[in-house]
Amino acid sequence: MGASVRIRRPDDMHVHLREGAMLDVVAPLTSRHFSRALVMPNTTEPIRNGADVRAYRAAINRADPRFEPLMTIKLTDATTEEDIRSAAATGAVAAKLYPVGVTTNSEDGVKSPCAEHMWPLYRVMAEVGMVLSLHGETPKAFCLDREEAFLDDLVDIVATVPRLKTVLEHVTTAKAVQLIAQLGTSHNVAATITVHHLFLTLDDVIGDKLMPHHFCKPIPKRPQDQEALIKAATSREPQVLSGHGLGASCEGQEGVRLWLCWRLHCANRDASPNNPFRGAGLPGEARSFHEPIRRGLLWPSSERGPSHTRERADARPR
Repeated sequence: MGASVRIRRPDDMHVHLREGAMLDVVAPLTSRHFSRALVMPNTTEPIRNGADVRAYRAAINRADPRFEPLMTIKLTDATTEEDIRSAAATGAVAAKLYPVGVTTNSEDGVKSPCAEHMWPLYRVMAEVGMVLSLHGETPKAFCLDREEAFLDDLVDIVATVPRLKTVLEHVTTAKAVQLIAQLGTSHNVAATITVHHLFLTLDDVIGDKLMPHHFCKPIPKRPQDQEALIKAATSREPQVLSGHGLGASCEGQEGVRLWLCWRLHCANRDASPNNPFRGAGLPGEARSFHEPIRRGLLWPSSERGPSHTRERADARPR
């Protein structure tokens, strides 16, 4: 019988719950596997301030109260310092920056992450303890190079506002992994890795034939990038967090069903012979990756934050 590892109910540091009927589908799927989840704010009507946070949290709790949503707001060029403060006062832990046009519902995204009007927002976020969560792609760059083109902006933000806790979301390239490792040794910097990027390369999306349900932004990259992601995910490094990216943006019920099944398949392939954690040496690598809350990243080290070991009464056996 193969070795097994028991982990605490993990946190998902990147989830799209969406709205309406989709929220009713995705929230229970999230609560089935996770204790807490960092909820992305790029809904059709974006989550922009404290009032929006309260309303969206209430909708999530109506859909499924059995997990704790960690709330975020969406940064735009119209975001104000008061929006940041009001969101923090209602318990939002992060603000998400989407460059304009790079992904779902990002038409109102930020035109330049390092524009002059953004620096006061970052400084207020550092002051109130909110995390800056970055969709790291530069618009108009060639699609395979968008993440690497964004890395200069990340370096500038970290250098200019060193107290700001910053997470580069769903990294896909070896260069991003290398930079996070360098910055993470001396700065409040981390990255999430979406599980399907550990299993897929661009060949799985458009290789022998088009596989539309393998497509999700940012797109999977080259085999050497996949290898770097697997190495980072199995390294036990504290700046690498698990973000499953569950959610949907497909049109039509059948498209949504197939897409969700694929993402859940990736998130639950522990028994697969292709599971990257199987070749990593120790079960602890899987535990480290799937228990991603690091004291001092989302909360100051003097604070405990929400309970990480809360058990659900109806938790299913693993």
